[in-house]
Amino acid sequence: MTPAFPLVQCLDILAQQQDNKFFQQVLSQVRQDVEEGSTLAKAMSRHPKVFDQLYSNMVEAGETGGILDLILQRLSTFIEKLVKLKRDVVSALIYPTAVVFMACAAIAVIMVFVIPQFQNIFLGLLGPGEQLPLPTRIVVGISDFLASWGGLAILIGLIGAGIGLKFYYATPKGRKLLIRFP
Repeated sequence: MTPAFPLVQCLDILAQQQDNKFFQQVLSQVRQDVEEGSTLAKAMSRHPKVFDQLYSNMVEAGETGGILDLILQRLSTFIEKLVKLKRDVVSALIYPTAVVFMACAAIAVIMVFVIPQFQNIFLGLLGPGEQLPLPTRIVVGISDFLASWGGLAILIGLIGAGIGLKFYYATPKGRKLLIRFP
């Protein structure tokens, strides 16, 4: 059987071992609140950015039922699985993202550098009064647009949309909305 440590002592040890200064301060504040007579759940709920409602409610249930150690073990397992899932999702998305990025870069190079060269060749083959077929004119138009300021405008727009999405995701409303869409 493992030795039981008082909760305040455990929180103090955790705070001292923490490298992240912000989390260290939060743990110290939780320890101080518990030391002053607050329950662990109530002390945790005072820091909703660190301990969300699920954690606080689970700890409160564990305190009420006298099974805090079991609840903390289950929360630990849950957090470990969540971190592993996030890491797996990120690593699974790296390859497709790289492929899409490389494909877009290749298409951009073709549209900006190769198509204008072919345009000159095609125009040289045309007789007087003839024009290129409609699909070819469309591709040449897109190429001209991307070779001018249009390509830069699209790039700036995509970067701006990505930054805006990141800031919107940081808000509680944005997080709830974006979590609904896989």
